[in-house]
Amino acid sequence: MSLFIEHPLNFLQVLQCNCSVDTITFPVTVTQQSPAAVSMDTYQITVEPMQAQLQVCLEEVELEGLLVSWTFSKQPQLSLTIKSCQRAKKEARI
Repeated sequence: MSLFIEHPLNFLQVLQCNCSVDTITFPVTVTQQSPAAVSMDTYQITVEPMQAQLQVCLEEVELEGLLVSWTFSKQPQLSLTIKSCQRAKKEARI
């Protein structure tokens, strides 16, 4: 099921989908900035078998481009593991 709303300057499209996956691993980089310094940490995220219903929203924002956001329609059944890549690099150097 999808909903398409067109405006003169932008569009909004909402997609509903069922998702079923095996193990997925992907990196996430987090940047923190303060007046004194900038730090960047990378984490390895692993999501193990899940079934979920997603709602994906695509919206064209004038002068900014395409904004993509997503939410779970229901709370999914999954196992989530987060590991710091910096810790693994530090341990490898010791």
